[in-house]
Amino acid sequence: MAIIKCPECGHQVSDKAATCPSCGIQIAGRVKRCPECGAVVFIDQELCPNCHCPLHDEQHTHPASPAAQQAGNGYAAAADESNTAESSQPQPAGPAGPAGPQAPEGEPAEPAGKSHKKSYAVIVVSCVIVLIIAFVAVYFYKSSQQNSEMEAYTEAMASNDPSVLQNYLDIYGDAPEAHRDSIQAHLDLLMNADREWTDALISGSKSALERYIETHPNSPHLDEARTKIDSLDWVSAQQANTPDALQAYMDAHANGLYFDQARALYDKLNASRVSDTDRQTIAALFSGFFRSLAANDEDGATAGVANVMDSFLHKAGATKNDILKFMSKLHADAGDGTIVFRTNNDWNITKTEMPDGSGYTYGVTFSVDQTVKPGASASAEAAGQGIVTYKVDAKVSPDGKITTLNMKKMIQ
Repeated sequence: MAIIKCPECGHQVSDKAATCPSCGIQIAGRVKRCPECGAVVFIDQELCPNCHCPLHDEQHTHPASPAAQQAGNGYAAAADESNTAESSQPQPAGPAGPAGPQAPEGEPAEPAGKSHKKSYAVIVVSCVIVLIIAFVAVYFYKSSQQNSEMEAYTEAMASNDPSVLQNYLDIYGDAPEAHRDSIQAHLDLLMNADREWTDALISGSKSALERYIETHPNSPHLDEARTKIDSLDWVSAQQANTPDALQAYMDAHANGLYFDQARALYDKLNASRVSDTDRQTIAALFSGFFRSLAANDEDGATAGVANVMDSFLHKAGATKNDILKFMSKLHADAGDGTIVFRTNNDWNITKTEMPDGSGYTYGVTFSVDQTVKPGASASAEAAGQGIVTYKVDAKVSPDGKITTLNMKKMIQ
């Protein structure tokens, strides 16, 4: 057996190999050496691709070059012996042509035995060289495999992807046992974490997700768990729909997916929140209205109402004259008595933004007590009526005018 170069791809291959391991071309029984230059060629080629010597010319009797002879020595022992003998002894001319190379005149021909010994020595040296090359190739191959396994092991141990670890176990079945055990233990840990992640995700519970994050701080699902918690908190803030709930979401999720939406909704709700200033303004408006009614002050009673009201004492489209008529009736019933109105501190105020964004309307409910201090000519009914409490339902326009005011006497 000899190591040759594949005529197809040039890679080293045994001349006994069925096919070239590099390119897959058939080798055994299909190659020979060029008699001129010693290059390995296919037997069905007409010309040597190296020296262009005819390979099937029966009349071609030129002696092989020293390179061809040396290559022939490594190809087959029989060819070595024949070529060596022909190159070292004079050959008589025959029908085929002139004899091969002869010893110079005056010098004795080299003995056949010595030529055979040289041929055997060349074969032995060639075999030793081939063995050394094979040993070095195997050594570097093993070294390369070990380096590749070590790199794959380091990468797998640093990964939190179960598929990476399983891939290592599938490829490196002959890896050191300690490596495979470590990879398997790491894989088991990740698989267990995956089961816990599935349980936490299916539960839909914020506390379960927080517990998973605390237990597995290096989990590949960490970002997904935090995103899920972010969504749950946002849903809760929306359902509460209060500035405090929205502020709590923004405090907990400064980089949350819904932070901008929470900020916009917070600003809107906060603008609709009734402030202390709003309460003071509303209280002053209605307190002044009822004081003016009690004092029979026409200008004061009509100053804080709209020219045309949506409703006054359940009359739609009421005007300031309707208010003045109501005030006259109050004082007519009281006679020479004194009317006193006192608003109670039970204000319930809502604030709503106008559709066009031009301002806010206020819905107001509260109670007011009416007392008549009878005069000398007061009727018995007026003198004995005591305190009458009314439930007031009113609305105020963005320009601060009363647009609705309905009163219902409360049963004592």
